[in-house]
Amino acid sequence: MNHLQINLTRSILKNVDFCNEVEQFLTLQNIPNPQRFKVVTCILEAVGNLLQHASTGVDSAILMIHCQPDRVVVDLLDSTTLNSVPQAPSQLQIDKESGRGLWILEHWMDQVRFQPTAAGTHLRLSSLRA
Repeated sequence: MNHLQINLTRSILKNVDFCNEVEQFLTLQNIPNPQRFKVVTCILEAVGNLLQHASTGVDSAILMIHCQPDRVVVDLLDSTTLNSVPQAPSQLQIDKESGRGLWILEHWMDQVRFQPTAAGTHLRLSSLRA
């Protein structure tokens, strides 16, 4: 099995125990530790951004991870409306309260794509296999 899907409810979203399952899955897929750390951290950032910045309450989301021969692809689907594509700051600004998560996504992943869907928003993260 080279994919994992987790249906995230609000209680699961707030309690990050699902990361243990993600970590185990990536380990079984022979994803090396530095890349595993980056993928898990970016998933936590994306879920955190969803909880913190969504204009309406988020009750659930779907997290899918696909391990392909050349890359790891993460899809996060939720019911929020994407009004504009978030932009990461060009430089990390340690003294600011916001923007660090997007900066991490942009610099640790090989591809970051936000797009609206019929049901909400789709975030796709992609990391080439190390």
